[in-house]
Amino acid sequence: SVTSTTISPSSTGITAYTWAVTIQKDGYIEYIVNTEKDATYNIAINNALKHTGVTMSVDVGGVNQVSNAVLSDGNGVDYSVYKTDALGNIKLASGANTIRITNTATTNSDVVVKFFTLTEVETDDITGDVTDFPVNKNTVSATDVTDASLITNSSVLVSWGAYFDYEIETKTAGNYILTIYAGTDLRDATFDVSVNGTKPIAGYVIPDANSYVSAPYEMGVIRLNAGTNTLKFKSSNASHAIIYKFTLTKCDEDIRSNPITFPINKNTIGNTDIGTGEQFIWAVTLAYGTYFEYEVTTKNVANYILSVSAGTDRAGTAFDIYVNDIKTITGLQIPDMPSREY
Repeated sequence: SVTSTTISPSSTGITAYTWAVTIQKDGYIEYIVNTEKDATYNIAINNALKHTGVTMSVDVGGVNQVSNAVLSDGNGVDYSVYKTDALGNIKLASGANTIRITNTATTNSDVVVKFFTLTEVETDDITGDVTDFPVNKNTVSATDVTDASLITNSSVLVSWGAYFDYEIETKTAGNYILTIYAGTDLRDATFDVSVNGTKPIAGYVIPDANSYVSAPYEMGVIRLNAGTNTLKFKSSNASHAIIYKFTLTKCDEDIRSNPITFPINKNTIGNTDIGTGEQFIWAVTLAYGTYFEYEVTTKNVANYILSVSAGTDRAGTAFDIYVNDIKTITGLQIPDMPSREY
């Protein structure tokens, strides 16, 4: 339970009662938990709030382990409705652990907390639907960022070919969707991601995100081995980007093991409003607002990673993809070619 008598006196930015604690913006509660062994736990809080988009972070022993987890929306009126929100997974060592839960909302949004729960996670580090990996000076394993001020308690700034490594332990091999939370400066930033020396993601574009404001970008699927895995995030252009965290989400096994290539040309596409002069035996040209259709036959219902080989002559080129008339991908961006050629 979270009350005036159970939280640590070091808690600040709060109003404490005998039945709950209100955490104001940038305030936090600290709570000492004793455990018998090293283990991973899922932490959830029972809370009430009025606003939407409120976020919470969790530190253990001064190290950030959950960054800006979003709480479910409040009722918009008062603090009478309580609900329980899972924040993410944290690692606790045997003995005493100081857990800090911080209100990281961007606006003045109070959160009333009655209690939090810890549920032991008995499998590997990457469990459940989504697992958070905060990026900061305490979590990266190696970096060539020479300016120490760019590696903080909450993020790492990289540019001009700089990189940082991140080590992850897993018990079994598997495929995971990698989503990065990042913000750039005044131009698109591109990144390569290597896993154990192999580069499954190259030249991923993180668009200008309004002066380093954190936003999620799904980079693609990576495969992790059983045991220790080293992920390398490397900037591949001159733009600056601040990386706040990344998440890994379990996905179907071996969905990338046997990729199938579908050539796009004037002989393979179906219905289209592209002029005949823009259809070739090696490719087709999509101008603004034009489309083509492509029929694919499958034996079973399944999930697939769709990769497109394309080139563009200008920045900001994007298109939508429909599957059976349902828009599945919106605004897929094609990076501007260096020489503005196709």
